[in-house]
Amino acid sequence: MGLRLLILFIVIALLVWLLRRALRRPEPPPRELHGRMLRCAHCGLHVPADEAVMDGDTPYCCADHRQAGQRD
Repeated sequence: MGLRLLILFIVIALLVWLLRRALRRPEPPPRELHGRMLRCAHCGLHVPADEAVMDGDTPYCCADHRQAGQRD
């Protein structure tokens, strides 16, 4: 009787573990740590290339700085 309970407990624990693993939300892919960075022509802040606001070939960190233009 004791061995049957032990086997039943192991089977239930294994099923619970598999179910929890199957229902777990997938982790988002890690953000690239060394992506291309561009320097804002107005303030000099470095922003990721995919977040930069571009005016032709000139990168800016936000629309306000693009509107203000390059700083000398």
